[in-house]
Amino acid sequence: MRNLRGIIIIFVLSVVTIALWVQSKESSNIILANIPLSVSQIFGLLGIVLMAISLILSTRLKIVENTFGGMDKVYDTHIIVGGLSTVFALNHPLLLALNSLPEISIAKNYFFIGSNSAYNFGIVALYILLLQLIFIVLIKLPYNIWKFTHKFTGISFMLAGVHALMIGSDISSFPPLKYWLLLFIVIGIQAWIYTVLFYKNFGPRYIYKIVKTERVLDIINIYLVSVTKRVLFSPGQFCYFSFADSKVGNESHPFTISSSPDDPYLRVSIKILGDHTMRFRDLKKDSLVAVYGPYGKFGQHLIGNDYQKIVWIAGGIGITPFVSMFRYYLNRLHNKQIYLFYSYSNKEEALFLDDLGVSNNINVFYWNTAEKGYLDVNKVLHFVGDLNNALIQICGPINMMESMENQFIKAGVNERDIVTEKFSMI
Repeated sequence: MRNLRGIIIIFVLSVVTIALWVQSKESSNIILANIPLSVSQIFGLLGIVLMAISLILSTRLKIVENTFGGMDKVYDTHIIVGGLSTVFALNHPLLLALNSLPEISIAKNYFFIGSNSAYNFGIVALYILLLQLIFIVLIKLPYNIWKFTHKFTGISFMLAGVHALMIGSDISSFPPLKYWLLLFIVIGIQAWIYTVLFYKNFGPRYIYKIVKTERVLDIINIYLVSVTKRVLFSPGQFCYFSFADSKVGNESHPFTISSSPDDPYLRVSIKILGDHTMRFRDLKKDSLVAVYGPYGKFGQHLIGNDYQKIVWIAGGIGITPFVSMFRYYLNRLHNKQIYLFYSYSNKEEALFLDDLGVSNNINVFYWNTAEKGYLDVNKVLHFVGDLNNALIQICGPINMMESMENQFIKAGVNERDIVTEKFSMI
């Protein structure tokens, strides 16, 4: 698990939060005397701490990516942490209301605006969070609107932070807990402000222009050249692209770079998945594009290691990072034997064949599942031989990656020798 370090950090921060809360109590009897109240207080504190961490994970800062071992791992952790913070935040007032029963008049104070300002901040934060949950989970929104709704997380977080600091509780009476929570509130707000207001202009930004677009079946290739300085990327990395074209909107999208760092142009290959991605075919020549990045650790696992065999497994559009890596390492890494298995469902979906030429150290296997069935570890072993001292890299649909990873682990490959990269509209 390559994001273990980041998960341990989050776990430790959560434990410290609970420990400080316990220290704020005069005795353990107070905690045990009213379990619903105690749990609600812990949920409230963890809701704020984890929401702050979720906002930090959204910054795309290099230190965050390095801590978790890749931006896709950051994204996975962001979903889990954000989900947990929402669960804790929503259950905080529910448990308080439950604890106040049968006094309905007291229970209502946790859900309806009243004369208590501290409560009111928490109630507004709660309803903003509920609206976000409805829009994000229950209603299928267009990508740009879905992305916009995420920006309100910071507003909910700020209101929740004010609520926590104003409420007359353990936070105000126990300075270590108060300043610990204040630290997360300040950092969380700064992370949100940076992401929403400053990243677009002050993040790792490069200006490119489109020189050509081409459509190959359900793939759109976009070729770009730099207007200012070039983005220095490693093969297998991706960037966020914001197009200055009203037809696609200026929201940033993550796309893997399918060109080599040696190429004079930057190429991204986009699979048409719906109405929004279909719009990329209408991009005009000379349109400007803001490129943010690069991100990703997928291709960097090839450098500075003792692996003698490298096994690349690509499924569908998951071939794109391998195309970049193939083109770059075509005349490099002569001391390693590389095997690329390119799996696709039919001949029409076999893309980038022109990019995958003949190489002395890279063996390419085209795997048409309509003719050969699904690729599995036994079929890989037939061509590769033993997997001792081998690195396995997999990119493709999530189900395919999980299946192949589990098969390799059952075949005796250590989990640390298997690298996967998820791709999605994040």
